Amino acid sequence: MYGRWGHLTDARCVFNGLMSKNVFSWNIMISSYVDNRQGRQALKVFQKMLCCDIIPHESTFVCVLSACVCEASLAEGKWVHEYACSCAVELNSIVGTALINMYGRCGSPEGAVEIFDRLPEKDLITWSAMIEIYAQHGEIHGALHIFQQMLLVGMLPSKVTYLGVIGACTVSSDLPSSLRVHVSLITSDHKEDTMVSNAIINMYGKCGSLENARIMFETMKERDVVTWSSMIGAYAQQEHGRKALDVFQKMHLKNIEPDRISFVSILDACASCATLAKGRIIHMFVIEKGFESDIVVKTSMINLYAKCGKLADANCLFQKMETRNSISWNAMISAYAQHGYSKSALKLFNYMVREAVIPTKVTFYSVLSACSFAGMINEAQGYFDSMKRDYGLTPEDVHYNCLIDLYGRAGRLEEGENLIRNMQCSPTCASWMSLLGACRVKLDVPRAKYAAERAAELDPNSAAPFVMLSNIYAACGMWKEVNEVRKYIKDKGLKKQPGRSSIEIDGETHDFSVADEAHPKCREIYAELERLNQDMKEVGYSPDTKVVLHDVNEETKEQVLCYHSERIALAFGLISTPPHTSLRIIKNLRACPDCHSAFKFISKLLCREIVVRDATRFHIIKDGVCSCADYW
Repeated sequence: MYGRWGHLTDARCVFNGLMSKNVFSWNIMISSYVDNRQGRQALKVFQKMLCCDIIPHESTFVCVLSACVCEASLAEGKWVHEYACSCAVELNSIVGTALINMYGRCGSPEGAVEIFDRLPEKDLITWSAMIEIYAQHGEIHGALHIFQQMLLVGMLPSKVTYLGVIGACTVSSDLPSSLRVHVSLITSDHKEDTMVSNAIINMYGKCGSLENARIMFETMKERDVVTWSSMIGAYAQQEHGRKALDVFQKMHLKNIEPDRISFVSILDACASCATLAKGRIIHMFVIEKGFESDIVVKTSMINLYAKCGKLADANCLFQKMETRNSISWNAMISAYAQHGYSKSALKLFNYMVREAVIPTKVTFYSVLSACSFAGMINEAQGYFDSMKRDYGLTPEDVHYNCLIDLYGRAGRLEEGENLIRNMQCSPTCASWMSLLGACRVKLDVPRAKYAAERAAELDPNSAAPFVMLSNIYAACGMWKEVNEVRKYIKDKGLKKQPGRSSIEIDGETHDFSVADEAHPKCREIYAELERLNQDMKEVGYSPDTKVVLHDVNEETKEQVLCYHSERIALAFGLISTPPHTSLRIIKNLRACPDCHSAFKFISKLLCREIVVRDATRFHIIKDGVCSCADYW
């Protein structure tokens, strides 16, 4: 009784006062410690039990194996397993499941598989445990194989089974497997279970299948706060911020009280589409509901303000945090890096280390990004080496890509390529794209062609490698090759990502594409663009027509530059706001070099601060100067 309610001192006193203790007494004491997550104490009791020559029961070993899981001690788990064998304990489904859990949760999935394969009989809990172990280790194919085998032997999956296999699909973002699991669920008794349905929504969200997530959401008979949060999160993860906001609004109208996950998801949604006005409203709502001190929610608020170009607000929240975890530090370091304050990012990292907060792989990605944005090759190499040497962290592709980008910017293409070839992990499409981008700057055609081919092999459905290669050919005047590549893109049905920009005015977001004529104020926008072009030329602006990669005359090239999406968004902002108002523009691709130059002229001419968030970083332009120092 005492152990069950957490009164372990009282339980221990009663236990010590027993005149005689049998195996069941020892089991209860061991179980009490395990139930209260005190695995080390449970193991000590077990050792004392053995010293008293008490022969353990099957149930004893199950409890002790759970204690090993509490301590994540594989070595002690193996010792308990060996001792159980020496006691001739039968390997039945109960003991087998305990061993599977121990090996799997202590970092030895291969040990779990060995036990599973040796089991003469498996019950539902055993099958579910093996699926969960595979899921935890990201082994989607293993989890699905066990799931299929389970169905073949006529074992009906339980709710726990479905949650395990759905979790595996979620981690892997494997849509075909997700669809197969969902099909099997439809014919089961758990198809209307709210928890399982919530997991399905989350699964489809991670897989990018928002339509399936929406259908699941809308067909549910009962929805709880987790359901709403899952749908909001699905939209937020895929950067459909406005749809996430719509769901949050409907949730509010139905008087569903948001929880911390709801707030984190909606704050992330606001950050993705940089809706500062709505983000501030959510911030007030967070305070009203008493979540402001929640470390996870507050970190999401830091991310929101940082992604909206409000670095000072983000830093203010960070400084006021009473407690910070590594994620909070990561968010602020990343914010400084993306805003071009690389030295501040590195200074904050050093302060984080002095505060005895252990950096993670995400921390080092932010630090290396800060170095990349500032061209700090030597510093980046030092931090990269420190990952493994000082913290035992194995660099992943994103860390290598920062170095590749740095080498490329410095014109050291051969070193960048050698780094890709010698990566300790497998290169990704992004690795070769980093090198390909550098080839564009140096117009290294042979290396560009090779990098594009490697990138396309790794992501056959992406048009990006071929678009970049086509641009390099165009910059070199190789129009025959340009036409061949464009024909290949068309024949393969590959879709080029169109450039889009957005700007928020009076709480409403306005979207623009290249040469957009759909906006109601189209005529005023283009008149403003014409006026700006003339005013800029009078103070020294000269259009950089080299960035227009089409075989057309100079006049047409200049006109094309005028109609880029970010320039249209800026013109709309200028005619829609009072003089000297700061403007924030979001672009889905990298900022155009000529537009970047034009924005510097406009900021000085009109005394405006212009903040541009492109695909990689922020450009804060004021008085004709950009925070990126023209290194981007």
